[in-house]
Amino acid sequence: MMFIPFRTAVRALLGAGVMLALGAGMAHAQVFPPSPTLPPSPPALVTYKFMIGDRVQTTASLKVRSAPSLSANVLGTQGKGKNGTVVGGPVVADGYTWWNVNYDMGADGWSVEDYLTKASGGAKTASMNNPAVASVIASLTELQLSVQKVLMSLQSFLQELVP
Repeated sequence: MMFIPFRTAVRALLGAGVMLALGAGMAHAQVFPPSPTLPPSPPALVTYKFMIGDRVQTTASLKVRSAPSLSANVLGTQGKGKNGTVVGGPVVADGYTWWNVNYDMGADGWSVEDYLTKASGGAKTASMNNPAVASVIASLTELQLSVQKVLMSLQSFLQELVP
């Protein structure tokens, strides 16, 4: 028979989730289930610099690509100060956030967010004079706002679940 020092036995039992009650001449042990693990915290709500339909302006000369990737074909370049309308994105790839931009002149395609800023004058372009284009842009903008509201509600709900 093997003897274990009392102090060692108590530490082992407590470490295993056993509650001990020691009294005059008797001992009582009760096993508790392990504490439940909490689900991970919800991810932070991601917000982006632009929305579909935003007017943007280049802050430097940049390459316009056929896809949101550094390895995609270069369709052309846009010089500093050139304007366009965001028609797609965002896509995060190759360490950058990419936006599909319909530039007022020259090549249209995917551009890196770091070299774009919101242009003054809102979303008014020659293409906005076309009712079909204006309707599509308005619908996409409304959809994007609805999705953002749903994500914010979901984030609030998940935060209530985790104390």
